[in-house]
Amino acid sequence: LLPTCSILAADFSEGMVAQVDASKNEALSSGDAAKAEVWKRVETQVLDAMDLKGVPDDSKSHVMAGWVFFMTQDPQKCLSESLRVLSPGGVLACTSWEGSEWLSLMGTLDEVRDDLKLPTLPEKWSNVELLEKEFEIAGFKDIAVERVPVQMQYEKHETLVEFLIEKLPHAVALKSQMTD
Repeated sequence: LLPTCSILAADFSEGMVAQVDASKNEALSSGDAAKAEVWKRVETQVLDAMDLKGVPDDSKSHVMAGWVFFMTQDPQKCLSESLRVLSPGGVLACTSWEGSEWLSLMGTLDEVRDDLKLPTLPEKWSNVELLEKEFEIAGFKDIAVERVPVQMQYEKHETLVEFLIEKLPHAVALKSQMTD
């Protein structure tokens, strides 16, 4: 990162922002000058991806969103807001899923309780051609959509199960409706 680069870390969840603040505080007190130098430039805010109020137009060189837009009520608003805050020539990088091993595994929940289902990915966010169209509709140019293979590595199945049912917000919510 260039020394002049400022970083805004934002999420709609106060808890997620608090985690970044905790990481920042840890880095600043770590004694690692290089790490502290980067973290000093990190600002955090609770923001809604559909309304980045307070972030000026054309003010960001990059916007990065991991597994965000398709989980909102209006992904097009997210894309429009991202485009609004990006400076000319700016870059949006985001992730979506066609599928994954762990997502398929989580889908087996309905074999135990057919009334409890994880939300499914909207088709236009899990298909390369349709996803590209979403960016075109929002006004993006020079669009590149790439498939990236993903595998979840683990050493013990208990670790994977703990992650799936204790850490993923949707799974935690569904699990709370089940008995042991």
